[in-house]
Amino acid sequence: MKRTIRKKAFVTGFFFIVCLSVGLFASCGKKTLPVPPTPFDPPSVEQLSYAIDGNIVTLSWLFTEKAGKKEIPVSGFFVYRAKLKLAEGLCEGCPVKFRRIAEIRYGSESKYAFRESISAGNRYIYKVTPFSDNGMKGNLPATVQFEF
Repeated sequence: MKRTIRKKAFVTGFFFIVCLSVGLFASCGKKTLPVPPTPFDPPSVEQLSYAIDGNIVTLSWLFTEKAGKKEIPVSGFFVYRAKLKLAEGLCEGCPVKFRRIAEIRYGSESKYAFRESISAGNRYIYKVTPFSDNGMKGNLPATVQFEF
């Protein structure tokens, strides 16, 4: 008789632990790791273009914040540059290393520009992307490239 009661208690306890384990692992998902915030997705830079005058390149672009995108306001633009020597040839499929070279603050105007001197015998690739004060960058940078 005692053996039957112990066996029944063991089976009941085992069943309880199995149900508790299943309940913890198959719950609503609130016990998982936190989900990161949505990415910073401002409108992208428009009409990025370049003009060369002597050995000076001027990048210019348009940017207007659209209504409804004010959750994380744009603070400015990062300008990145990759400089590849033409004499070394181009490597198709090789990663291009960009370096941040400028930070342009956002203002009330819609047209922005950046100027720098360049040297002959290089391929230049520039990217411009908006950023916020908390360091978040836009997902789709505008890109231009040319050989000089």
